[in-house]
Amino acid sequence: VRDIEVEYDYKKHLPQIGRQLTELQTEIADLQGEEARLLAIIAAIEAAVKDTVKGTRG
Repeated sequence: VRDIEVEYDYKKHLPQIGRQLTELQTEIADLQGEEARLLAIIAAIEAAVKDTVKGTRG
């Protein structure tokens, strides 16, 4: 049985890793923007429901 030494040349993969990180950061920013929009929609719905409930109570 022979030991096989595998050398991982990480420097060769750094540009690809950098691109993937940039893509992930962009995706995260997009998702955070979407989350903010959804939270605003939920807040608007909650406000409308409260107004409706107040209106029905007189």
